Amino acid sequence: MTLKPGLDVDNFDQNTRPQDDLFRYTNGHWLDTYEIPADQAVHGSFYLLRDASEEAVKQILEDAQANPSAGVSQQIGDMYASFLNEARAKELGAAPIAADLALIQEANLEGLTHLLGKFSREGIAGFFGMYVNNDPGNPERYLLNMFQGGLGLPDESYYREEKYADFRDAYVPYIASMFEHAGYSSADALAAAHKIMAFETELATHHWDVVATRDAEKT
Repeated sequence: MTLKPGLDVDNFDQNTRPQDDLFRYTNGHWLDTYEIPADQAVHGSFYLLRDASEEAVKQILEDAQANPSAGVSQQIGDMYASFLNEARAKELGAAPIAADLALIQEANLEGLTHLLGKFSREGIAGFFGMYVNNDPGNPERYLLNMFQGGLGLPDESYYREEKYADFRDAYVPYIASMFEHAGYSSADALAAAHKIMAFETELATHHWDVVATRDAEKT
């Protein structure tokens, strides 16, 4: 991958004056002519860098898998090989998560908070998440940040807006298929999927919309 340094004047829109619209002036030709790849929603230099980084990581993993040496390299190679072992994954089915599924089935309202805490420590997302980062208003201290979660669709609008009806219709069978992979019968899987959809729809009513989550004062 070759990237041009500095400004790419070929992307300038010579029909727009920079003092009228600097963004259009510097990017107009690119906006009018560039085709975003069909399998991506957005594209640009930073996305190209991301793709290049992922390819580099993939190469490191493949090298570790092909030429394992004692130590960390072998551990990385073994983990990557296990991730690619589809036959073993199909053989195991839902067995690796059976204990977690049992905990979910047994949990009552009182024990739910403890279960959510346990899952959070293990990297399993819950109804909300937390992380520590710099205070935007005071670089000398850190703040605990909390964010909303618990939805399988991208954001709360997908549960209420008519334009996303097709997504909702497809989401329920998808959830059901996950339950079937976990050993549920088709009927029980579909019933569970409808319950989850109803729960997420209710949970979505308590989520901030995308405009509110971008409000620097609120967040």
